[in-house]
Amino acid sequence: MIVVHVESVQSADAQFLLAEAVQELQRRYPDFPANEYHSAEAPGSAFVIARIEGKAVGCGALRPYVPEVVEIKRMFVLDNYRRQGVSRRLLETLEEEARRLGYRRVILETGVRQPEAIELYRRTGYEQIPNYGYDGEDSLSVCFGKDL
Repeated sequence: MIVVHVESVQSADAQFLLAEAVQELQRRYPDFPANEYHSAEAPGSAFVIARIEGKAVGCGALRPYVPEVVEIKRMFVLDNYRRQGVSRRLLETLEEEARRLGYRRVILETGVRQPEAIELYRRTGYEQIPNYGYDGEDSLSVCFGKDL
């Protein structure tokens, strides 16, 4: 059974998953920076971990963007646990947490080299939006949004 809960971004499991996520992104996008992720500690943020039989297998985060809008960051599932519904449960939990925190819309950025992510977002009601933020001009970025 997949269990997803809000947890500390500073936990060992969170740090492991974030490091794995960065490695995955660097494989797909060699210029991706190896930066640390601490935005899930800011007020109005959240970090969630998906577990199967207690093992941390995926993660995702919420980061405030503008009033009433939150950005989903660092959605990631370990290779061996993909295509088992983990990413969908992560996304559902992040959306529930966003509503609980008072947000009315979620946005996110993924990339053209992540077709499985694009497919997930489209299947779950996200619509493609203009690119935004630091990567607004990046031709490898694909951005999505969804009203809650």
